[in-house]
Amino acid sequence: MKKYIIIIFAVIIIVTLVVLSGIFMVDKQTDDASITEKNSSQVFFYELKEKYHSQTEIKEEQNNLQYAFLRFTHGKDKKAEEEAERIYHEIWAVLDEKLKEIPPTEEEILAQTVHNLEMQIEWMRLDLYSAELELKAFPDNAEYQARYKKEKHWYDSALAIEKDFRKGKISAQEALDKVKALYMTNP
Repeated sequence: MKKYIIIIFAVIIIVTLVVLSGIFMVDKQTDDASITEKNSSQVFFYELKEKYHSQTEIKEEQNNLQYAFLRFTHGKDKKAEEEAERIYHEIWAVLDEKLKEIPPTEEEILAQTVHNLEMQIEWMRLDLYSAELELKAFPDNAEYQARYKKEKHWYDSALAIEKDFRKGKISAQEALDKVKALYMTNP
């Protein structure tokens, strides 16, 4: 019987300690959060690297800056937001200047050209989709039928140009120039 009383008493003490330590930890977390909140300044701060080696690295830094700015301004008052925006634009301007100082590598130029080509074709796909929606809404409309046929022809032509680029028949810049010319002839 004594064993059971001792075990029950030990369990009660352990449960009490666990509950008290849980309460203490919640209070400590709350205190830590309030200390952090009190100590966190209402001024946006972002530290730049000393040196950048490529434009890609700078563009990644710009993305990180933008993310940090959005995180900082979430839930802030108007005055803190305005000050953060001012600082954000100053830092962005510094990064823009650094972009001008570092010439793009051949890989960066190619990547940007391919990205531009893909975006140009995407715009053409969206034009085709728009024409398709119009045609579905008004299938008997001759103007919409003609527009759809033109958009389809231009989009297919753009895809053929992209295919030639992917096969290595033409350069990325040539493909982009051809697709741009095609898009510009599209009224």
